[in-house]
Amino acid sequence: YIGSSVFGGNSSDCNGGALAAAAPVTVERSELYGNQAGLACSELALGGAIYVENALWLTVSAVHDNVSAVAGGAIGILGNLNSPKTVEIRGSALYSNSATMAGAVAIGGPSVTHIEQSSIYSNTATMVGGIASGYGGATIDIVNSTLAGNSSGYMASALLVAGGNALEDNAGFGPDTLTLRNVTIAGNDRLGINAQNGDGFGAFANTDVGGKTATVGITNTIIAGGANEQSCYTGPLAIGSVPAAVSNLDNDGTCGSSFTQSDAILLGPLGDYGAVLQSGSIGGATPVTPTLVVFPLLPGSAAIDAGAGSLIATPPPQSACPFQDQRGVMRPQGSACDIGAFESQGFTLAKTGGDEQSTLWGGVFANPLAASVSSSHDEPV
Repeated sequence: YIGSSVFGGNSSDCNGGALAAAAPVTVERSELYGNQAGLACSELALGGAIYVENALWLTVSAVHDNVSAVAGGAIGILGNLNSPKTVEIRGSALYSNSATMAGAVAIGGPSVTHIEQSSIYSNTATMVGGIASGYGGATIDIVNSTLAGNSSGYMASALLVAGGNALEDNAGFGPDTLTLRNVTIAGNDRLGINAQNGDGFGAFANTDVGGKTATVGITNTIIAGGANEQSCYTGPLAIGSVPAAVSNLDNDGTCGSSFTQSDAILLGPLGDYGAVLQSGSIGGATPVTPTLVVFPLLPGSAAIDAGAGSLIATPPPQSACPFQDQRGVMRPQGSACDIGAFESQGFTLAKTGGDEQSTLWGGVFANPLAASVSSSHDEPV
């Protein structure tokens, strides 16, 4: 167990610039920053801060400004059929990390990675700025989380999963399984998700990739491309619809028939907006406060009260609407839960001028009618 600790400025010739977890380890309320992996490694170097050889539970922690020479700027996971790895990330921020592939999290081989109420933002890589699985056989479950501001030279800037072995012509561990539930993917500099079928990359379907079937479920999720970038890949290898998909939004219609295109997603500026998980005193020499950034929903957003709440069957059985949002705000606040990682707590509309006037039919009021929209919860309007 590692609690209320700081790992900074460490380096490793190969894996894990700060920590190599050969046994199950819990890291809680800690900070790992400025670490570097792969300084002199003849093999694949994973994990600028943390390399997972067994199991990792990362809770209410900040992992930032770490570098891997090869893959996983923040965290690197390497599993195999005889010893699949388990990683759980909750209430944590992974930001400003960098690598050649997967600026934040690199997943190699059989493993189960669960990410909840967390922010993965401002990470950079030559290939895939955020999370990438390169060898197949991985299960990735992301709930109530934000992927934002990640950048890459090519492939997706936020998230990539494989139908086989993306690095060695599908000769890996079989298909990945991806589940997204109440996730917001926006503000990344390239595609939110690279959804390809045929060269080892598959993000969007129960589809055959090199003889292997990738399984994907996407619910209550927003994928919004930037001004010059698409939300999802639409090239000749695009997969299209997701059979296990409910109540999803994109802003440009590139994510297929499983998404509803909307020009009114209306996301506010990225910020923390009072994340409950950040409250309380954290011990240790240097208090750690992970900044769990999220995109708020502005008044009139198509995502408000538009989420599915009923049980979804696959994959795996679960409530479509989590009981909290990324910040810890209870869901739903309205008639249904909101789509994405943020649950709006509502707005107030009030008249501010132009009352008590009269005019002839078809006439013009002497003073303009005016109203204001406000929030009592420090949410932007």
